[in-house]
Amino acid sequence: MLPVTLPILTSRGSSWNGILVEHYRHPPQKDYVDIFPSPSCLLTIHLGSPAVVVQQRAGETCRRVQVEGDITLTPAGLPGRWRCQEGKEVLNIWLDTTLISSVAEASNVNINCINIQNHFAVRDAQVHHIGLALKGELEAGGMNGSLYGHSLASALAIHLLRRYASAATSVTSHPRGLPQKDLRGAIAFIHDHLAEDLTLARIANELSISPSHFAYQFKASTGYAPHQYIIQARVEQAKRLLLEGGMTIGQVAASVGFFDQSHLTRHMRRLLNTTPRLLARKHEYH
Repeated sequence: MLPVTLPILTSRGSSWNGILVEHYRHPPQKDYVDIFPSPSCLLTIHLGSPAVVVQQRAGETCRRVQVEGDITLTPAGLPGRWRCQEGKEVLNIWLDTTLISSVAEASNVNINCINIQNHFAVRDAQVHHIGLALKGELEAGGMNGSLYGHSLASALAIHLLRRYASAATSVTSHPRGLPQKDLRGAIAFIHDHLAEDLTLARIANELSISPSHFAYQFKASTGYAPHQYIIQARVEQAKRLLLEGGMTIGQVAASVGFFDQSHLTRHMRRLLNTTPRLLARKHEYH
């Protein structure tokens, strides 16, 4: 019996819904490792050094030299097995079919026609990019909150529907967007609760729609994913508070929902090309 390889990082126990992300370093495998049928769609992203991977699935045996960024897509319910004599480093991403269906519905895809296709060792820069963002968020301890993970999961699901589903051609290129009343309500709710853990489910619940449906329509309406809009709103509110004075940088960061002072500094530098300390000094000079 082969020893069990434990993940280096895992999102198990986190508040991410509809997605499980795990980072593995597999030792050399002389014998095949089974991939048991899963109710979720599995994306495997190859990391690190090139390695020869052999896979048996759907009655076929495939052998490829996999390099950084190569992906393997295993549809829900499909068994298989693999081996790699050099050992390999991978990021495994399981997407719940309920999440994919929810994103499909928001994208005007006929849910009855969805059929994610089997792919082995293909290049996909967008999946690689999203995968590295998820891995980075795990390494940071999930400091951006559950909304960030769910937004990345939704982006990944819509990409799979566009590129790897049999119904991909029916994905709409003209998103509907939120009704103005719902959009104003969502934005007001976000600004009223900046200091709290603003999950996608919590905001969507205010509008009585599904989280994935809300995320897709919010971006269609504003041009921003919900987590991007919230970060921007938090930075702008922090800027106002720092210029008003009366609070330390740490207090300001906490009052607008950032993890800590360095979290605020990183996003303020990225969005405003300045730092909380410089803004606080502006108040002192006035």
